[in-house]
Amino acid sequence: MKKRLWREEKSFRYRRNVSLRFIATASAFTAVGSILGLLRMLGMAGLVPFNDFKQFSFHPFLQIYGFLVMIAIGVSYALLPLLNSSDLTGRFSVELSYLAGFGGIVLLTSPITGIVIPDARPAGELFLLLGVLVYSYEISHILGGRESRWRYANRIFLLFPFSIVVSVMLLLLHPYYTGIADNLPFLYLSLAEGTGSMVFAVAIRTMGFRLTEQRRESVGVMYNLLAVSIALTVAAGVVPWRPLLMIGAALYLGTAIMFAYSTRSFERAYFLRKIAPVQGRTEGPHAVLKYVRYSYAISTIWLLVAAIAGFADATISGAIFPLTVIFIHSIAVGFMGTMIIGYAPLIFPGMLGRGGPDERVSYIPVILLTAGVTLFDISEIMSIRIGVTPVWLPISGILIILSMAYFFISVHRSLF
Repeated sequence: MKKRLWREEKSFRYRRNVSLRFIATASAFTAVGSILGLLRMLGMAGLVPFNDFKQFSFHPFLQIYGFLVMIAIGVSYALLPLLNSSDLTGRFSVELSYLAGFGGIVLLTSPITGIVIPDARPAGELFLLLGVLVYSYEISHILGGRESRWRYANRIFLLFPFSIVVSVMLLLLHPYYTGIADNLPFLYLSLAEGTGSMVFAVAIRTMGFRLTEQRRESVGVMYNLLAVSIALTVAAGVVPWRPLLMIGAALYLGTAIMFAYSTRSFERAYFLRKIAPVQGRTEGPHAVLKYVRYSYAISTIWLLVAAIAGFADATISGAIFPLTVIFIHSIAVGFMGTMIIGYAPLIFPGMLGRGGPDERVSYIPVILLTAGVTLFDISEIMSIRIGVTPVWLPISGILIILSMAYFFISVHRSLF
């Protein structure tokens, strides 16, 4: 008995350390990516003399694969075994997924440093593909064969590695892809349908933390819509026929609506309905639940905004660049960023063995992030109307960076 408990504790500590390593690595990548993004904004606004943006084209790779994918993998290595009462297959595959993913991202973005590495991009893509494939094996082992009331959530989990694998394969098929607006299927697979699937599944599986219940039948409909949307996007990435992407984008919009309905995004939890609000409370479980509820609702709004922008971008002939950028930042920063910030105080401490939910909540990161993404989207809409990037566009980038910095400092304080 003691030996079994010792093995379980040892396994838990290893999963926690692996998760922290992924999160720390993701933080470093997003720091570099955010600085590049801010410099790009300053250049577009005419505030700094940057006329050649080629060196900043690695910003999306750092943020998508370096931050979102890495942090999603790290969280899943710690969270999924707890949710499914299972364990990892072994350390070799976990370490291989980390090293291959890390090495792939470094090679993929190596031109930033000015170091010339022959065939760095295809090598980086192959390393990244290897890392995600190994991760797919691990997550399939954890989730495989578990048909329960969470079966649709578990299937949505599995859509995450599948979509990321296909997105990397699209990069291999498009060796001259350097921008963020010339491959909309790639953006859907890597962001909305890829990392988005991971966020969807975590939100559904942890609904009990919000003291509410999923609408199970609606989650099934959501899964079917998302799966067909991914299939059509994959087809559109291989065969550039716009109707495929249009229908896929329409189905993803339906997925977003069903997510809001299935997870009761705008409903008040039973617990909060029964307890009178305590004015001025910034600590305690009641404050944490309120904080999560508001963050969850805001993130869902950004999901719907992104889904509408993506559908418009896929529908309009000769896609409008600002629409693409609105889609990217609304889904990546607005939806996923707010969800990460909102859920961290609730699940990070227990997931990483640091006790119960952090009761010291602050709305500052959510407010800064919401203001930053809103200002960014307004700037892009104005650029459509006037044809010029507003000079105050960089303010949105500064607000987003401040939000994430405050968040990471708060997480470090609560965990250590």
